[in-house]
Amino acid sequence: MSRRAPERAIARGQGRPWLALAIAGAVFVLAGALFVVASLVSPAAAHSSLITSSPTPGQTVGGELQSIDLVFDAGVEDVEATFEAPGGEFLDIEIDQPAKNWLRLKIATPEQEGQYIVRFSFLSEDGDPVESAYAFSYEAAAPEAIAIPESTAVSSTDGDRSPSLGALVNMALAVGVLLLAALLVMRMRQLRAARTVEGDGP
Repeated sequence: MSRRAPERAIARGQGRPWLALAIAGAVFVLAGALFVVASLVSPAAAHSSLITSSPTPGQTVGGELQSIDLVFDAGVEDVEATFEAPGGEFLDIEIDQPAKNWLRLKIATPEQEGQYIVRFSFLSEDGDPVESAYAFSYEAAAPEAIAIPESTAVSSTDGDRSPSLGALVNMALAVGVLLLAALLVMRMRQLRAARTVEGDGP
């Protein structure tokens, strides 16, 4: 009796710090997993950026210009756009969206030669608003703008297969919970083994 009581007291005393260590380890792993999640998600959550257009910024085009194509590296929504003539007048514009990352601004062929400004705003795939603009020049005798092939616009986002933020967070939490459960099971087995040794003692 006098020998077993101290042994049991020691076993009970060792359980608490071990449990605290297990929880601390699980929290550390969760923090690391969430850091990895943030690193993986950051590129996918960046603002949608203009990757090509027709006409291009600074280009001089001519002929029967009836549309302006804007292609982004990710989808856009809630789009607004304006088309400003050389004299500061805003011309009529119709916004079409052949693909989630492709805008086509339909316009009437410019009547004045000079610099035109395209302004546009939208919501990126990450939900943040973006505003931008660029200018090009129109001269009737200049070469026509080269149309952007549909395959180029649509394929620009085909390689984006990044998992969503929610899926990555859930994955990190699941890993942390499984690790904590495994540590607790291991500790329970150690305590059972300790009790068995106590029971077999003199």
